[in-house]
Amino acid sequence: MKQEGQVNGYTEAIWTGVTTLTLAKAMEKALEENLTGLYNLVNNESISKFDLLKLFNKHMKDDKIAILPDDSVRVDKSLINNRKDFSFVVPSYEQMIIEMKEWIEKNKEIYPHYFE
Repeated sequence: MKQEGQVNGYTEAIWTGVTTLTLAKAMEKALEENLTGLYNLVNNESISKFDLLKLFNKHMKDDKIAILPDDSVRVDKSLINNRKDFSFVVPSYEQMIIEMKEWIEKNKEIYPHYFE
């Protein structure tokens, strides 16, 4: 989030995705466990883009951006995982963002644009 000041957060845009870091960890575990077939990598909890932005703001921007609720976009892109044959546990959204921040800080040379 390079924005400053305020941004709109869509309260009715629902999502169940994961961070790239979580995806990479899950892919490594899937290879170890020889997982095959289609797998919806989700924690079975949805989050609005508004709430997701608030988490990014909290952990990446020290709450410096005003996130304004906006219900003008209504979309549900959530998935459900009903498979029980994979041991990887997708963390909460807050935990994924905390892990992502730690990864970025540990690997500053890959992400110089966050530290300019």
